[in-house]
Amino acid sequence: MLKGSCLCGGVHYEAEGPLMAMARCHCTQCRKASGAEFATNGAVAADTFRVVAGAELLGEYAWSPGQARVFCTRCGSPLFKRNAAQPEQVRLRLGTLDT
Repeated sequence: MLKGSCLCGGVHYEAEGPLMAMARCHCTQCRKASGAEFATNGAVAADTFRVVAGAELLGEYAWSPGQARVFCTRCGSPLFKRNAAQPEQVRLRLGTLDT
């Protein structure tokens, strides 16, 4: 079981492992969203992913049609990404993992 949360602890999520894919992306979007030289992401099966606390704190930024970056509206932590072209997976920001 993978468990993660945002910086302020308001949002918690879980997903069954394993990570299907991991990547360090250094595109302009990922650099700006993370505030660092790259973002480290990992995909999990969407049907095992769930927000277990703080769903009301989630905000979305649709940076491209069908693609949404999801973040905590209280602390700004980028948490995960959804892509309509790949509905079977959710891409987690691996820096938010607690386990």
